[in-house]
Amino acid sequence: MNRSKLWVVWIILIVTLLPFYKLALMQGTIITDDIFASDLMNDRYPLRHFLGSVIKEGRLPLWIPHIYGGFPLFAAVEVGSFYPPNLIFFGFFKPLIALNLVILFHIFLTGLFAYLYARSLNLDRVSALFSGTILMYSGFFISHLKQLNMVNAACYVPLLFFMIERYRQYGSFKYLLYFSLVLGIQILAGHPQITYYTILGCLAYFCFRVKDIFPMKKSLTRLLLFFLSIGIGFGIGAIQLIPALQLSSLSQRSGGVTYEFATVWCNYHPLDILTFLYPFINGNPGTASYALGTNKGGSVFWRSGSVFWEDYGYVGLIPFILSLFLIWRAFKSNELVRFYTFFLLGSFLLVMGSLTPVFKIFFYLVPGMNYFRFPTRFLLFTDLSLAILAGMGLTKFFVKRSYRITTLVFVITLADLWFFQVRQNPVVEMEKWEEMPETVKFLKQDQGLFRIFSPLSRLTHILTYREAKGWEGDLSPYLKQREVLQPSSNVLYSISSCDGYINLTPQYLLKIWGDEKVKGYLSNTYRLSPDEKEIQIDEGFVKVLSLFNAKYLLSWWPIHHPDLREVFRSGKTIIYLNQQVFPRCFVVPHSLVIQDDDESVRFLFSEKFSPGKTVILSENPEIPEERTSTPQSSLVEIKEYSPTRNILKVKMASPGFLVTSDTYYPGWKVEIDGKRGRVYRANVCQRAVYLPVGDHEVRFFFAPSSLTLGFVVSSFALLLVVVLLRVRRDKA
Repeated sequence: MNRSKLWVVWIILIVTLLPFYKLALMQGTIITDDIFASDLMNDRYPLRHFLGSVIKEGRLPLWIPHIYGGFPLFAAVEVGSFYPPNLIFFGFFKPLIALNLVILFHIFLTGLFAYLYARSLNLDRVSALFSGTILMYSGFFISHLKQLNMVNAACYVPLLFFMIERYRQYGSFKYLLYFSLVLGIQILAGHPQITYYTILGCLAYFCFRVKDIFPMKKSLTRLLLFFLSIGIGFGIGAIQLIPALQLSSLSQRSGGVTYEFATVWCNYHPLDILTFLYPFINGNPGTASYALGTNKGGSVFWRSGSVFWEDYGYVGLIPFILSLFLIWRAFKSNELVRFYTFFLLGSFLLVMGSLTPVFKIFFYLVPGMNYFRFPTRFLLFTDLSLAILAGMGLTKFFVKRSYRITTLVFVITLADLWFFQVRQNPVVEMEKWEEMPETVKFLKQDQGLFRIFSPLSRLTHILTYREAKGWEGDLSPYLKQREVLQPSSNVLYSISSCDGYINLTPQYLLKIWGDEKVKGYLSNTYRLSPDEKEIQIDEGFVKVLSLFNAKYLLSWWPIHHPDLREVFRSGKTIIYLNQQVFPRCFVVPHSLVIQDDDESVRFLFSEKFSPGKTVILSENPEIPEERTSTPQSSLVEIKEYSPTRNILKVKMASPGFLVTSDTYYPGWKVEIDGKRGRVYRANVCQRAVYLPVGDHEVRFFFAPSSLTLGFVVSSFALLLVVVLLRVRRDKA
């Protein structure tokens, strides 16, 4: 890029940094709330924090031991374990600095890529910059900054459109290869829904832009080449896709979701259309004036029946009006205006979900649509359409007539967007947020292997939001709420929790612990008392937590049980020591096979189950006939315990099962005295191996074949792109 064009990059950079100066100066960090949790601080950031620590140690991001008794980090697509910016920023910088850099970097990329795309449509530089600014500060992008992987993936959409436009203009296959590279990077960013929607949008754009310049036969050939480029892009992203598909096949989404599930969480309210004119016309979540409510199923939602930021697509008042005015004046005469008019209307009809039959038709007829919820995320294309139309409108109505008016329109729009959009994300002082909570300092005194559990932690977050009256005022309640170590914030301090907060989990984990959307069976065993002064628990509550190595419970409310002893208080948070807790690894003499997980869970929580005597297996074990034995006579010593390898010395006085409270997952293997053994899924979601009498060395290690296959496919796809680009270069 020559000097005459470099000024645009500087302007986009300045426009990025000025409103987020606290992030740019590393004085603050975003802690955007989700009412019952924070997708940013309870999921995206903690897991990237761990990713960074693994990279700094020179290890592969395979397994995180701090949530759900262990979880396949590389398969958790939202982490973006192989996404280059994540590897660079979190691998080389302090975690919160890396977080700020990732946020600012992708805001900048959104503006830059939108500018490049707008220029390819022959918009002048000022108008293209106008479009880029609108998109980078559109409601979709700014309100979803807390969902890092969504913004990270979405920022590449205008660049993909740019590659299609270049292919249309020059007819060179190299642009489709560049398209493949960008698509592969988008896949690695870690938001399958955005990638899926992107492909639908790119396909619509490609068909529209190619058909008008090529004969039918040639157009079909080019369409096949386009599908080939999509396939290569998926190949590049295979190192993330294949492990994610394996995890998805074990989750509740293995066969897709129902239409009701896809729409119940987010139904666009007709009144939210008015937010395109004034963002807070129905209330402001930042001041808690967009009130909470409860669905029939007990889930929390906003006043309109949905979530504010999932319905939010504000692009500025002037750009919105300018777009509509352009449609009115140029719909008949400009084919690109016609495309973006239909693209705008089509995407917005999908956004409206169950309010119109359009999304329902797509849900049942378009392959893959039934794997995703939140149809409101089609607002990505609604905002893109408005940004491009506004840029075209600026060119048509102002640029050629008056430089002063053009500048005024630009400045007013920028001020409008900064005023409303920056308020969508609360910024807390970085130093205060980095301070270690008092509860963590206490727990860190225990050098053993243990886990924690925080009952009703989501409720503490809801109460904190109400106490703070949103997030535009005093943020100190959020600082205090950290003491309860709501999952997965515990990861930040290398403290392990029985449960977690993550998008996809294997169903056998879900049965007990639940996830960010579904409650597990354990949640039926505790509740807030009618007077809201204590937590009431059932007998199975402590027994199951003990089985899963939960040594400490953190609660805002008193819990009364003879085996739970209060040992520490910090503010509202009470820490209880569980005196029944089982060690991380132990031996039991007998097994019981229950193949149905629901039946296994019920038995696990029943009075009939004794964790020290029996292990529940999900399949028949290949072992000799068992004999009566006493578990006390066996001894387990942990020699090495790392995320991907555990070495144990076990002294068996009689045959039995070595049980580890760590999570079972395909890819975990075991060697017993140097010979390959068999890992059984035990107690619904734990791991167990059978051991005969004698002294044994048991070595668990994690070697997932899905990652190996993904690496091979990605390497081949990248090599193919390099070879094809080189061949074309040699021919040229």
